[in-house]
Amino acid sequence: MSVCGVCRKRRQVFRLGFSPCAFCEDCFSKNLERKILRNLRRSGLLKKGRIEASLGTTLEQAVVFYVLKKHLGRSPKFAESKKSSYLAEPVESFSSRFISGFIEGAILKPSSKNLLWLCSAEEIKKYAELKKIPGKISNYGKIFHILSETKKKDPAIFFSIARSAEKINESIGSGREKKGKEKKSCS
Repeated sequence: MSVCGVCRKRRQVFRLGFSPCAFCEDCFSKNLERKILRNLRRSGLLKKGRIEASLGTTLEQAVVFYVLKKHLGRSPKFAESKKSSYLAEPVESFSSRFISGFIEGAILKPSSKNLLWLCSAEEIKKYAELKKIPGKISNYGKIFHILSETKKKDPAIFFSIARSAEKINESIGSGREKKGKEKKSCS
């Protein structure tokens, strides 16, 4: 037993590969749920009407569905559907797609509808394990595997790529048409 880095209570704790902080199960779960709900508020989806939520086919989608149902399940703003009105893409997936697009000369803009923005696949897997949510995480391709090797030496690599993409898009200007190729952010 050690001390949780968040609540400071003596509990059984674990560490994620990219985080120096030790979490107890409760604090970790609350932290990931807060991230998803913060991304939901920032997305503006709550203001547009009902949130259409689908269980989906991937672990990422199942985790977001679980969190939304837990926190919004009885709200008239929440509706189970066959198709989601949001994205569920972890930071590794976006970073991989951003680098692929950048190599091809395309600018990939982060989607405001991504409820897993700056959440890692490792966090999603751990949350699913703790909450016993079945499913398999998506396969992100060749660049993801190259970045995963780099991540072992520099754990913050995925987050810095994603934040850089945000800054690049801010410097270009969100409302202007961009010259050259452009890809939409979708999974």
